[in-house]
Amino acid sequence: MTREPRTRIDAVSLIVVMLCLCAGAASAQSIPETFGGRQLEDALRVLQAHGLRLVFSSELVTPDMMVRTEPRAKTARGQLAELLEPHGLVAENGPRGIVQIVRKKRPQSERPGRVAAPVEPQQTNADGHHENSVPLTYRERVSVTAEADAHDAIGAARVRRLASAELSALDGTIADDPLRVVHTLPGAATGDDFRSEFSVRGSQYRHASVVIDGAVAPWLQHAALGRGDTGTMTMLRGDVVEDAALLVGAYARVDGGQIGPQLDLTLREGSRAARRFKLGVSGMSTTLTAEGPIGSAARGSWLVGVRRSNTEWPMSRSDEDSTVFGFGDVQSKVVYDVRPGQQVAVSLVSGISNVEGGDHPNRFGLADGLNRAAMVVLTWRSIIGAHTTLTQRVSSLTHDFRNHNQRAEMTSRGTNLARAYRVDVGHPILGGVVQTGARVRRAGGSRRGSSDIEAAWLERSGHATFLRALGPSVTLAAGLRLADSTLVHRQAVDRWLQAEWSVAPRWLVHASTGLAHQFAALEEAAGWAAPASLRPEQATYVDVGIGHQLSPSVRWDVTAFSRRERDVLREPDTHPRLVDGILDAHKNDARFENALSGTANGIELTIARTAETGLSGRIAYSYGVARHTDVARHEGFPSDLDQRHAIAISGATALPGKARVGLTFRGGTNVPIAGYLVRRNGDLFAGSERNHERLPAYARLDARVERSFSVAGRQATVFVESLNVLNRANRGPTDGAIEPETGEAVGFTERLFPRLLTAGLRFTF
Repeated sequence: MTREPRTRIDAVSLIVVMLCLCAGAASAQSIPETFGGRQLEDALRVLQAHGLRLVFSSELVTPDMMVRTEPRAKTARGQLAELLEPHGLVAENGPRGIVQIVRKKRPQSERPGRVAAPVEPQQTNADGHHENSVPLTYRERVSVTAEADAHDAIGAARVRRLASAELSALDGTIADDPLRVVHTLPGAATGDDFRSEFSVRGSQYRHASVVIDGAVAPWLQHAALGRGDTGTMTMLRGDVVEDAALLVGAYARVDGGQIGPQLDLTLREGSRAARRFKLGVSGMSTTLTAEGPIGSAARGSWLVGVRRSNTEWPMSRSDEDSTVFGFGDVQSKVVYDVRPGQQVAVSLVSGISNVEGGDHPNRFGLADGLNRAAMVVLTWRSIIGAHTTLTQRVSSLTHDFRNHNQRAEMTSRGTNLARAYRVDVGHPILGGVVQTGARVRRAGGSRRGSSDIEAAWLERSGHATFLRALGPSVTLAAGLRLADSTLVHRQAVDRWLQAEWSVAPRWLVHASTGLAHQFAALEEAAGWAAPASLRPEQATYVDVGIGHQLSPSVRWDVTAFSRRERDVLREPDTHPRLVDGILDAHKNDARFENALSGTANGIELTIARTAETGLSGRIAYSYGVARHTDVARHEGFPSDLDQRHAIAISGATALPGKARVGLTFRGGTNVPIAGYLVRRNGDLFAGSERNHERLPAYARLDARVERSFSVAGRQATVFVESLNVLNRANRGPTDGAIEPETGEAVGFTERLFPRLLTAGLRFTF
């Protein structure tokens, strides 16, 4: 095995470290003025890295709080006061040098009766409206430092974060799916309206992961599994998600082991001010959300969301052979402050999707199908002493699907199970912050049908990240993760290095490099008598970029990226092809092999405006080239999700009369049609080159208008939503076949969403 990738990453790491050290030595001794337009939480973490022992709550400092103006003070404590003041927050001295972030108290003359309530700053709810939803007794609540989010510890260079207000603006009712907001971010592929899976920078779907409240959740999707071509939808609703963060490139892989992007979703906590109920009805689904405080002192909160489909998904599917399904799901989160410095939380996501009626007229055709999954996460956060934070998580995920034919006989069945324990510790040391953790995950699964497979295995990992400010304008984070899997009996060591350099006020240069690994999963290891023959897939990353804060609300960033892949798994000979002019439909033993190496290079540009009033939105453009090479088979080809050009424009603004409008446009040159195809006279035929033909260029404009008004003292919102407003005939991939006699390729593409229109009503009481 060649050692070239390791040599390359070590050399790049050394260069980045030396640049950071040189920049740090040349810097002055003041904190850089690069806070304007950032998230308040991000600014506080920068101050933490510069030595302030800050302690704050994740609900007190919410993701939608932004730094409105650049602080003018020269000292860290002075800048802290300026950052907090617009949000009704202040810093108080705690024991042993700890600085606590608390709410500013009202003057005694403003306190009604005997209620000693602090000023409650305006927060933005999931509807984009302002609300006061804070507890009256914050001092009894847990205070949490920046201990768990090691992957975005030094800013947003690798993290594309969307708070609840922006999620609400981008998400919709027809496809109420938080995963779909990824499609509006730089480098995302937009090839299929019917599926929620995402690809960034040409990565494969299976190389991406979804993490919900700190637990890897790969199976929380509505689908009709084992039934051919279908669609998918996440078992989450946009209005129960507080924060979505897409991690790309050389981020800290502390949550799981994958070589592609990671989407972190955080379920929001319920209101601690009062009980609230929200009912929503539309042509797509009926939803109900209930939330409220726990106890008279509001030391906790609860939230429950329920959704049931009113029509089958995917909507407007033109392919008669495709499968549509109905679905329902529930999301819940309970948080309670056991005592100061101790908080417990329980998160639950569960859903079921089903197919009723036969797909085929004969008695052996598929009839009923059922798919269900559930996740439970128990989290305990603690502050130990004056400096150490401890987070422990226990999670359980279950998943199974079953399909029956017209004779009520089982045709296919599958199960998945994963239980995990994870611990994370954060502690200041050597002038910086070290974040360490470990995870043990017991996983298993089985498949019954045309072939039977079953396995159970153990995954273990440990990670450490060290964050330190090198001088006043440079921040450096370095870490590693050690992992192994008993399914393939392999070990891997991931490592990453991230740096940010404030070269001038409002200018930020960022760079990162890293090496990541991914073990084979159950389906990929099937067919191997000795799964240890499968080596871990690996990817080496290098990102370099620069950003500029044009104003307190407007920022742009440009990033160049490069990825090198090795030992990527491929299932060979699954697509018919022409060999010496003869159609070869032979399939091998359908085993995955470490056959591919790959590259992905490109550039991403983002311009974003984030403001509490007026227009908010972003423009994202990306150019990239992703290719794979199979040396043993002497072929090279564009990756299945290679998209050269892509643009996404999204924005939302308030109108007079409590109205709000949002627009989203996505376009791209689209991805290849996977397989060995060639176009002749407008029709597809079997060819000799893989991924030679592409889907037509993709473009879609979505619009949403809503207006709120009061009814009997309660708030009601009427909304109208349209997908594909211009009714563009976009084409997407689907399962196809080659006619043996003519070689014609039939059914490899299908029409995606036509113009879809829905209206509905939400009522809050």
